Amino acid sequence: MEMIMELKELFEYRDGLLFNRVNRNPRAMKGQQAGVASKGGSGYRSLQYNGVKTSAHRVIWEMFNGAIPEGMQVDHINQDKSDDRIENLRLVNQSQNQFNSSKSKGFIKRGNRYTAYIATGRKSRNLGAFDTEEEAHEAYIKARKEIAGEFAPA
Repeated sequence: MEMIMELKELFEYRDGLLFNRVNRNPRAMKGQQAGVASKGGSGYRSLQYNGVKTSAHRVIWEMFNGAIPEGMQVDHINQDKSDDRIENLRLVNQSQNQFNSSKSKGFIKRGNRYTAYIATGRKSRNLGAFDTEEEAHEAYIKARKEIAGEFAPA
């Protein structure tokens, strides 16, 4: 509860963005938006809080819900890393977070065929070989929905 109070004293939340309530340092002045797009190209907004670089979406989650439990992550439901609205954030474990990713097509080309696979935890499961990219990707999407349920992207 103490942390939530401290965060709310330092930051104001407005529609997915954080603004400084106080002058925190010469580059973080009262009224200015806190959190800038990552220079590394990750897509996340980052800011300094208590001398530590952190993601704005994590600060927003903690302002509304308290500390993030060990082993849990904050996921962007719509996969847009810059959309830090609280209604777009949810608490997930690493496996659930990986399922809500659009990075993987779920197949690799081997010769004239496409082998579909899906990773769960540290294991990869072969879903079969297909004649087209579309068939292989379809098998991957079906398996992802079966395994991930609500955590699979629409």
